[in-house]
Amino acid sequence: MPRCGLAFIPVSLVVIATLLIGITFPLAVANNDVAPFFPYLSFLGSKPPASIVFSYLLYASSLLGSYVRYRLVRLSTGDLSKHSRRLNIAGFVLGIAAGVGMSVVATVRITEVYTIHMLGAGLLFWPSAAYCILQTVLSYLMLTPQGGNGTVCRLRLVLSLMSSVSIFTCLISSILAAIGWSEVQHHVDDKQHWQELDGGYVAHLVSAFTELTMVLSFIFYFLTFIPEFRHVRLKVIFISHDGDDRCIMGNDREGLQCGRSYHFLSGEGSDEESTEINSKV
Repeated sequence: MPRCGLAFIPVSLVVIATLLIGITFPLAVANNDVAPFFPYLSFLGSKPPASIVFSYLLYASSLLGSYVRYRLVRLSTGDLSKHSRRLNIAGFVLGIAAGVGMSVVATVRITEVYTIHMLGAGLLFWPSAAYCILQTVLSYLMLTPQGGNGTVCRLRLVLSLMSSVSIFTCLISSILAAIGWSEVQHHVDDKQHWQELDGGYVAHLVSAFTELTMVLSFIFYFLTFIPEFRHVRLKVIFISHDGDDRCIMGNDREGLQCGRSYHFLSGEGSDEESTEINSKV
């Protein structure tokens, strides 16, 4: 039977993010909260408590995924430079920051608290783009003849470039859209129902489209972790007072094993190969 390991972490984040967008968009259109053609994702925001539940599920998935990726890189970069280890730590910090921004964006509606929502969006998008770049660099640093996947590295490079181009295009076009909007004195409707006569409409469409491509690039980037995560098992070690160390393998019935061990095996190997991440209790 194929080993799934911790592959459910990136899968769960993608599923939750897809559900969040897939549910809120038709509801927002049905309630006439947004225009049906390329609205800003920020305007979708479903109402509590659904938005709160989804946001914290997203935050938990992204945080756990960032941590597992950090430990994987840490275990596999023993022979790399101190600079690489610092990049790994920086990537973990960026992953946490992006998770916090994701939580803020999902829970604080832009129509209610504009400043806080935009701060959350900045905390989500910029660290996410930087996180993709750092993880791509680390992927290439870990690429050796004995391990690593060149195809995954190239895919991550493409997605990193896509997210970086999207975020800059989104920023520039949103500024141009705001300028075009301000040049019109009398608007047909509000910004949630932006129309051609409101000014800056084309720039608005470009901004909304690149915002969507940016989010999709982040989602697909996280999916590239599945081949590595499926070979990871979480081992919890219980320390008894008499010094007998016992551990229970997560979802594993091979029996109790003693001691503490770390080893890294490439995700390119067979289903019998795995990386164990130990946690002492």
